[in-house]
Amino acid sequence: MRWAPPASAPAAIRTWNGTCRSSVRQKLPKVKELSAEYQELLAEKRKLYPEYRRAREEMRELLTVKANVDQLLNRWEKKERILDDSREK
Repeated sequence: MRWAPPASAPAAIRTWNGTCRSSVRQKLPKVKELSAEYQELLAEKRKLYPEYRRAREEMRELLTVKANVDQLLNRWEKKERILDDSREK
């Protein structure tokens, strides 16, 4: 007789219990198959990495430009406020 969670148990426990039982029945992949899949994924990663590096450098450059523009606009706004304050007096 197998243990089963009572009907009053939370749904997550009932679902997890069913999932565990079904996953035990599945066969584990062979080491050779896993190694082959890992090698394929590693080759794909190495092929795509230069594109990632270029995109990362472009993002850094754009963030630097944005910071510079924000800094210039902030200075300009401060100067305008100072001029407006002096004109009001």
